[in-house]
Amino acid sequence: MVALVQFAAFSETLNAQPVIIIVEFPTYCGPPSTPQHPKHLPISKIDGQFPLTVAFGMTIHCSQGASLDTATIDIGDKEFAAGLSYVAFSRLKS
Repeated sequence: MVALVQFAAFSETLNAQPVIIIVEFPTYCGPPSTPQHPKHLPISKIDGQFPLTVAFGMTIHCSQGASLDTATIDIGDKEFAAGLSYVAFSRLKS
């Protein structure tokens, strides 16, 4: 979750590019960037661009009828309904 988008001082935010983006990672266990917000990490520009990728998630039920080239599937500790893993893996093209 994005916690803060920082712009340069005195810039018009409609046309300005962000200087830094602060993102909260709820399960982060590494060294904190600030003691006040141990799960907030700064994302800085590299060669003038932020190294972010657009992604989305869907439930197994929403994936029915879809044909996917690749997927990351998180079943968890156990299936809470019979056949969910079959539905998830059957969405992938072979």
